[in-house]
Amino acid sequence: MTPLLTDRERALARTLAELARDAGGRAYFVGGIVRDTLLGRPCKDIDIELHRLSPDAVQSLLASLGTPLEYGQSFGIYSLKGHSIDIALPRKADSDGGNGSVDPEADPLSCALRRDFTVNAMMQDVLTGEVLDPLGGQEDLRRKVLRATSQSAFRMDPLRVFRCARFASVLGFRTDPATVALASGTDTASVAMERVMGETEKALLLSQRPSIYWESLRSMDQLRVWFPSLQALSGTGAWGPAMRALDAAAPLRQLSPHPLAFMLAALLVHPEADGTGASDAAERFLERITSEKELLSLVPALVRDARRPNALAQDRADEIATNRLFDASPDPETLLLLAQVLYGEDRTGRPEREVRAFLSDRLRLYRDWMKRPFVTGQDLIRAGYAPGKAFSALLGRSHALRLAGVPKEEQLRILLRESPPVP
Repeated sequence: MTPLLTDRERALARTLAELARDAGGRAYFVGGIVRDTLLGRPCKDIDIELHRLSPDAVQSLLASLGTPLEYGQSFGIYSLKGHSIDIALPRKADSDGGNGSVDPEADPLSCALRRDFTVNAMMQDVLTGEVLDPLGGQEDLRRKVLRATSQSAFRMDPLRVFRCARFASVLGFRTDPATVALASGTDTASVAMERVMGETEKALLLSQRPSIYWESLRSMDQLRVWFPSLQALSGTGAWGPAMRALDAAAPLRQLSPHPLAFMLAALLVHPEADGTGASDAAERFLERITSEKELLSLVPALVRDARRPNALAQDRADEIATNRLFDASPDPETLLLLAQVLYGEDRTGRPEREVRAFLSDRLRLYRDWMKRPFVTGQDLIRAGYAPGKAFSALLGRSHALRLAGVPKEEQLRILLRESPPVP
């Protein structure tokens, strides 16, 4: 079994392991990289534990390879400047399931028991490839099961509820019934907003079926604290269509300039959500889990207008109507992807290919019109208007004419006729 590393990472890991061996220690890959290597998946998070070496010895070893960066002496976690590998000293779980203190002599079982799930609790010797698996993680991988390593360790970190849902979604695994019961009894109210968002984002962007994340949280009775609107939805007939729409969005997310906003909008648009009310509800949903301004403005706008493109395509609306729609949207491309997701639900009556072609042509037309010359403040001054509050209204009227396809010169003539400048 060879970890799926770049040549540079592999060379660094091996050099590190050889230095550790020569100093009387041993280096192990731990956590997700062992799991993903066994599954044949690439892994971005590369973690190595150095056993039987003191903190001073590890510092000296790392200094010989580059510039060590330490995340806190009590944590015993390091990295090397310019590299993406995290290096840690082993720790063993304490009596109540916490991480305990750094213990260079900790045995594999003690180390495994402080991790979240058995599939993440395996260790692989960097030099020999030997896998240490005291909790049966390989068998759980084979069975595609997520199983908590221990009750105490799980409850000591309630974020593991969301990690469980995320792993189930991204890996396509089922959760062991005992672990579901354990998660159901875990209080997640104290989890930091950013950490909940981090797990949610990974599920939405990395899973082929992101609905599994929400279905998992639902089965654990963990929607009500962080996602009360989805908890309410789960008791209605709209839950199934909402989850189907979310999974339909997954293959399209990389086509969007804003993939996360697209997936969140797909989650929050469902038969019971439409228009301004849906936009307000989306904003409340997001405020619970993020402070990112772009998401807080973009997602509600997408949800607000999600059903308008298909409706305009159904009616074969004129160019002015589609221009106004695209002009009001902060991301027309993503809006059309969202409309594509909703096509089956909206039942426009026209073939999907025809609807998509109509909307794509109209977006190209809008882009073309927006490249043409338009009236500016300087144009108004040259035409005899004095700068002031009236400029805003004049420029607004000019922009409306621009969306209607009126050339710049004709826009000015209309402004002069409708609101001549005061001498």
